Amino acid sequence: MGKVQFSLFHLAQDASGRPYEELYAEALELGVLAERLGFDAVWLAEHHFSNFSVSPSPNLLMAALFERTERIRVGNMINVLPFHHPLRAAEEAAMLDRLSGGRLNFGVGRGIQPKEFERMGVPMAESRERFLESLDVIVKAWTQKSFSHEGKYYRFAELSLYPTPLQKPHPPIVLSATSPDTLRFAAEKGYPTATMFLPAPKIAEGYEVYRARWKESGHPGEAPGISLCRHMYVAPTNEEARRDTEETLMGYWRTLLQVGIPADGPQSLPEAYKFYTGLYPMLGSLTYDDLLNSDLLVFGDPETCVEKITRHADAFPLDEFLCLAAFGALPHAKVKRSMELFAKEVVPEVRRRLAGRKS
Repeated sequence: MGKVQFSLFHLAQDASGRPYEELYAEALELGVLAERLGFDAVWLAEHHFSNFSVSPSPNLLMAALFERTERIRVGNMINVLPFHHPLRAAEEAAMLDRLSGGRLNFGVGRGIQPKEFERMGVPMAESRERFLESLDVIVKAWTQKSFSHEGKYYRFAELSLYPTPLQKPHPPIVLSATSPDTLRFAAEKGYPTATMFLPAPKIAEGYEVYRARWKESGHPGEAPGISLCRHMYVAPTNEEARRDTEETLMGYWRTLLQVGIPADGPQSLPEAYKFYTGLYPMLGSLTYDDLLNSDLLVFGDPETCVEKITRHADAFPLDEFLCLAAFGALPHAKVKRSMELFAKEVVPEVRRRLAGRKS
């Protein structure tokens, strides 16, 4: 088994009503801390119109973080492509790649929050088509000296991109993929995938769909593994982890479901999102103990967290583990302590246990 990467995922969630500039300063501080602790990457979210995440333009945070760091890679998880003109998205990413010395990761997806689509004036039913067309334009803009485009949503005459990305042929692209259709598309195009809210057995089922389509598509070598995001909190004891997280996690969980489910229920999601009509009720029924005893959280003392991560690696090929370390109103000092314990006591032991395993 190849070396698993460990990364930080940050929402910039406004759960405590503090000034936004403090939230952004904390986000940047955690990114700098992640580099000092040896994390491989930082991923920043894009969300709109709610305090679930006050990061509507993560490119701005990314530029500031690149200035404060030297080694760590930084990316969006995700660029919500239906909300952006693809040429503007390609240009800004190319600038970030040049400014960072080639440290940009490019996470993409079609978006999932109904209120965001409604307020952006983008029909949710069009999200997949818009996403596919936008990604096609972005890759062409990065890799072709000049090109034109005549699509359903975008049309433009011959043009060239200035600047182009530093990384060749382009920055690494990772697709946020939960549904089988998106997994098949990612495999056909040769893109690695990231996921978050599914339990490990469901992820393993999806990975077999991905692996089969990868092979059918004729790509050389084995299919890449998964980038998995999980809520993470490490404390000296399991009891302390529970005391620190129970209230704030459930507050976060309620907010997550509020922004994810349409006002008239998950059954009203368009056909392109039918995969989620069963997922949301399942997530909404979970208590804190359900979550704690599931594999959806990596909470507890270092040994508990090591065991949970290694069980994921037993279920499917795990290429990257993304830690959602700050959630709800969890105090900033506790987030930092958790990251330090994770880096010093969890990561080395996970790598030791995984060393020598076959893929």
